[in-house]
Amino acid sequence: MGNRRRIRLEDLAGWGFILPLMTGLLLFRLYPLVESLRLSFYHTNGVMETWAGWDNYRYLLRDEDFWEALRNTLVLGGIGMAISIPGSLVLATWIHSARWGRTFFRAVYFLPNITSMVAVAVVFQFLFYPTDQGLINYVLTGWGVPAQGWFADPDTSKLAVALMGVWHGIGYSILIVLAGLQSVPSELYEAAAIDGAGPIRRWWHVTLPGVRPILVFLLITGIISAMRRFNDVWMIGGEAGNPGGSLSTLMLYIYRVGFHSFELGKASAAAYLLFVVVFLLTLAHFRLIQFQRRE
Repeated sequence: MGNRRRIRLEDLAGWGFILPLMTGLLLFRLYPLVESLRLSFYHTNGVMETWAGWDNYRYLLRDEDFWEALRNTLVLGGIGMAISIPGSLVLATWIHSARWGRTFFRAVYFLPNITSMVAVAVVFQFLFYPTDQGLINYVLTGWGVPAQGWFADPDTSKLAVALMGVWHGIGYSILIVLAGLQSVPSELYEAAAIDGAGPIRRWWHVTLPGVRPILVFLLITGIISAMRRFNDVWMIGGEAGNPGGSLSTLMLYIYRVGFHSFELGKASAAAYLLFVVVFLLTLAHFRLIQFQRRE
């Protein structure tokens, strides 16, 4: 009887320890998800509500601003991943093969990742200032290249923001690839060297297949992160995604519709469309990982 009572008291103590966490999850995770789903079927400004059914979703599928935000999100994510994934692979390979300073270079490349995006945006606005007074344009004009508009020009704003995002986040990707490189058996490199393979062939036939699951992981997580892009484009282009809406992403669209126009029903519907896209991409990630394991 005493043992049972002790077990029950220990169980109660355990539940007491996790109660604050469970309460936070219910109040700040589960409840907003359920309430957002409910609001997506209403015309509401947060005070008054009328039933809308699927009207909010139909509106979004016909809204040119929504599709423009989706295109901008995909383009920004595509540019960023096209630079960051190959770049992180090359830099991680170089750090992995370095004979000295590995810890130093890991710290140096990861340092931007812990820097505030506000500070990063301020620095890059100086670097990409749209006249020859900006550092990048100063260098370009010295090489005979005309000064670019960068953040002030719709034609170059996406590239500038993507470069800023790559600089801020590539350190994380480098650490992930480094972990993958360390898991590749050294015996494979030795066998390839005995067979007469040079450094490039060893990198192509041993290193790349060894880190392929890592690259798939970075690809899928990069797409998911791109779909949730908000901080950097907000700091540069404001809620409108200026210049000319070229930096308007899905998250900015949701923010603008929900907290500027106070159309919370449409904003909730857009958030759930984004949720569906992210969920499908996450599911694809797990499928690809399982496929890699089967191979």
